[in-house]
Amino acid sequence: TCGGEITKNEGLLVSPNYPGEYPNQQTCVWRITVEDGFIISVTFDYFRMEHTPNCQSDYLEFRDGLNDTSPFLSRHCGNRIPGVVNSTTNHLYVKFVSDDSVNMFGFSASFTK
Repeated sequence: TCGGEITKNEGLLVSPNYPGEYPNQQTCVWRITVEDGFIISVTFDYFRMEHTPNCQSDYLEFRDGLNDTSPFLSRHCGNRIPGVVNSTTNHLYVKFVSDDSVNMFGFSASFTK
């Protein structure tokens, strides 16, 4: 599934069609909420996306809250597996975007409180 509201203390995040190539022109938003009083940690075990300067074409973005105006945490693209991403609250906004060219295998990550 591409995005959605997730209210559980651990789970998986994968790009659309993973482990196959993700489609063009895709935008997926996940809004994750864990138990009050905890933060969210995301750990990657695979990451391969189109690399562009400033990750403006295909990217995976994290924000510290539940929407696209929440405080920015990080944006990722290319072939380097990102380090652990931590929220500061029990909410995390995750956005995957692909443009109209260059499909790769995307990402697989797990989150936990």
